[in-house]
Amino acid sequence: MSELDPATTLADIFAAALYTPAVTFQSTSPQVGTWARPLRTHSGVFDVYCPGCGKHATYRYAPDSDVLQADARLRKGMGGDGDVGLFATFPFRITARCTRNASHSVEQWVRLSSKTAGKNFEGDTLYDRSLSKIGQHPSLTDFQLGDLGEFESAMTKTQRREFVQAINSAAHGYSVAACTYLRRVFEQLLKEARDAHIAEHGLKDWPEFRAAKTDERIKLVRDRLPAFLSEHPQLYGLLSLGVHELSDEECAREFPLLRQAIELIFTEKANAARREKARLAAQKLIDQAGDRYKDRAD
Repeated sequence: MSELDPATTLADIFAAALYTPAVTFQSTSPQVGTWARPLRTHSGVFDVYCPGCGKHATYRYAPDSDVLQADARLRKGMGGDGDVGLFATFPFRITARCTRNASHSVEQWVRLSSKTAGKNFEGDTLYDRSLSKIGQHPSLTDFQLGDLGEFESAMTKTQRREFVQAINSAAHGYSVAACTYLRRVFEQLLKEARDAHIAEHGLKDWPEFRAAKTDERIKLVRDRLPAFLSEHPQLYGLLSLGVHELSDEECAREFPLLRQAIELIFTEKANAARREKARLAAQKLIDQAGDRYKDRAD
């Protein structure tokens, strides 16, 4: 039996930054192939944005032919030492292909780190092991950027650039930098709301806003902010904690949550803009219809 769930392990490897442990676990088997074999022969599917298709698609893992042939021989009891050793060979390649277009593929290279960690209660030797992704093409960023389509229209050029920089930084293991870019995006949303208030009231400055702390600023402009942002003012504190105190490893753990929160804010903003556009279009059509039949109206 494998000591790792192949589907979960491959998902963790796909989402991991380069050169950092994607999966860590303990094993009692000195034979690496015992748990690596199910991982290398896995042929499951996963849904992701396809950079080649330009839309979300289903990808299927496609184990190398020599791996499948070795696995088949071992299952029949016909495999030799070479077949056994193949599953303990690192680094190895993981390939997945788009089910819509097989020429759209992603290749990842995985490296194993292992060291002895003592013995368990039964006296078996324990091994601390970790799997790291040491290469990928197309890059993780290429897959992640596809999700911007749902809310990109609500972003300024600066916000989009810095959000992309956050994704790039996280994909390469610079997670503190990623949190810094997300915080800058958050701050720009507050600045937009401040500028709108100043313009509406014909002000040259807004001293009260300038002197306020961030949570107080959110309250001052909450009517101009997406509801998710104003309802979760602690988000800025988490981003600041990532910038000033958390390690890269801690920021890497929190980054998916922080990114999702920023995406929700912009998705809400984009949806509001689409609703307003639809409302104005409907209002125009109703007015035009009213003009056509105004002589027949009661």
